[in-house]
Amino acid sequence: WMRPGFLVANPATAIVDEGKIDIFSQQYTRLAAGFPVDPIFGAATTTAEMATELYQGWPASGTKVLYGIPYNPAKYGISAASEVDDWKRVTPEPRVFVTQRERMWPTTTDLTVATPTKPQYVWECMFRRFQGRVQVAIFVYRVTAAGGAPLAYHVARVDPTTHTPEAPANDARIPPLPISFTPPNSGANRWIAPTTGDPTIIPGTASGSALDFTKASAMWQVPGQWILDQNNNIHRVLVGRRVQGEGPVRFARPVPAMMPSAVFGQLSLSANPGQVVDSEGVAQAWYLPLRDSNGTQLTPVYLLVEEL
Repeated sequence: WMRPGFLVANPATAIVDEGKIDIFSQQYTRLAAGFPVDPIFGAATTTAEMATELYQGWPASGTKVLYGIPYNPAKYGISAASEVDDWKRVTPEPRVFVTQRERMWPTTTDLTVATPTKPQYVWECMFRRFQGRVQVAIFVYRVTAAGGAPLAYHVARVDPTTHTPEAPANDARIPPLPISFTPPNSGANRWIAPTTGDPTIIPGTASGSALDFTKASAMWQVPGQWILDQNNNIHRVLVGRRVQGEGPVRFARPVPAMMPSAVFGQLSLSANPGQVVDSEGVAQAWYLPLRDSNGTQLTPVYLLVEEL
């Protein structure tokens, strides 16, 4: 899963639509390649005022570099740094924006003025190409200020030097249900070790276990949280934790095991003779934190995955 780019410029200099999504990080790509940015909707003027998945660029060297979600090179070019003049660029980067107010409900009809909008609901998105299909994940959430009052809202940036994304459970992955299968060129069934007890209970979350809500990596455990894992499974926290004395965390349904596939990862037969498939469980997860860097409370409402 990859997140789109964001324009998160200083509201004092970009008064209209702070927090706009730039799906393919077009503005970041233009700046990084030495092109002028688009001033529409108060676009940012430096890469420090933007967010993108590949902020260092990929590949690390070369003249044609991606800085965000990949796009079709047959339709759009990845511009070389030497092509500083727009007229030389027959197929520029795709320019697809979704304004902050377009992701709010209710919203205003006039998106060209700086009148604050106080939303009841907001949505964000991520994208993935998976087995030849393009999928989108939509996170719907509520925003509230301290005391519960509505507020004018926009996505806030996080300082990358103090925040590192982590998977919930880290080394102790949330396990899947047991599954059996017959591997190719093998005459014996191989089993993934079954979980013990209630498969909806998440290991490592018992009462008294570590819980630090100053870190976003712990915030998947709150009651009602929605979680998307690396295998496109959606999980709902049925019983969560808000203090260290609570626990364990229980999902609404067990984490499903994935069938053998290079997409999900496969262990070596020689190194792991008793278990040939690593079905991962939850090794990576995406979810909303309890609050953003401005202190705004975020409450997950719904999460869905659709095919485009």
